[in-house]
Amino acid sequence: MTESSKCKKSSFIKADDKRTSLRALAGGGVHLLLNPLQWTVALSALAVNAARSNEDAFNALFYEITGGKKTSEGRILLETPRLADNGHSAAFRVYVESPMSESDFVKSIFILSDRNPRPFIARFDLTPLNPKAEISTRVRLNGSQNVHALALTSKGEWFTAHVPVEVTESACLDAS
Repeated sequence: MTESSKCKKSSFIKADDKRTSLRALAGGGVHLLLNPLQWTVALSALAVNAARSNEDAFNALFYEITGGKKTSEGRILLETPRLADNGHSAAFRVYVESPMSESDFVKSIFILSDRNPRPFIARFDLTPLNPKAEISTRVRLNGSQNVHALALTSKGEWFTAHVPVEVTESACLDAS
């Protein structure tokens, strides 16, 4: 075996190689020969794809939870500070107008985020024994975004509301 066959193929692109690949941005460990403008374009494309990916994940989750049924605005009141100083612990209160009787009550309240890497934040199951359809919690937020609440009634109706929250310090590593 020759010395050259023992050596592993280098994962570095040599200086005389003019290829530009985005494999390094996907974790391929390859150094790129890109000028600053090409880097800006490549990183912008990744940010757009990440935002689109989060939006796709949110829409898929929303559809999965509701089963594709139509949702109505109203009956939900979402309270939160407009500005959250810390995305690690943003306070939320969700109130749903409901008589909470045996025949008409809120079965579940879901909290979703449209920019978190994982859009599902929480699910709360209620019964007619609850005097009010109300929950208070704290959530983690990946930067400024809309937080959504979904409520399922015992009659199979879905209600939704959302509120924008501006976060000064993101709870996640990537605040894109």
